[in-house]
Amino acid sequence: MDVKLTEEAIKDKDSLSQDEWAKIKDKIDEITNQLSHEGLKLISNPFLNHPIWQLTIEENPANHRAFIDVRNSQIIIIAIWDFEFTHQGDDHWEELTNRV
Repeated sequence: MDVKLTEEAIKDKDSLSQDEWAKIKDKIDEITNQLSHEGLKLISNPFLNHPIWQLTIEENPANHRAFIDVRNSQIIIIAIWDFEFTHQGDDHWEELTNRV
């Protein structure tokens, strides 16, 4: 699955193709069906008051991540982005928060 981002915007669920989203949804379902957070890593976000989970969805795990909101016992895809681009500054956290 090729989930590359440009500098114009962080790619959220609504901007994914149906095929891309289906693959991500299948992976999320696989994890939740196991009733565990295997493959997920808890991370902190200074702009949100609750934890989110980070799920690697790409063959190149250093560059492509999905961030998943697990509040209210629901798993919601928040954003997918290119790790190298977004970690050049803090603006990506604000952009992420604005899209929640």
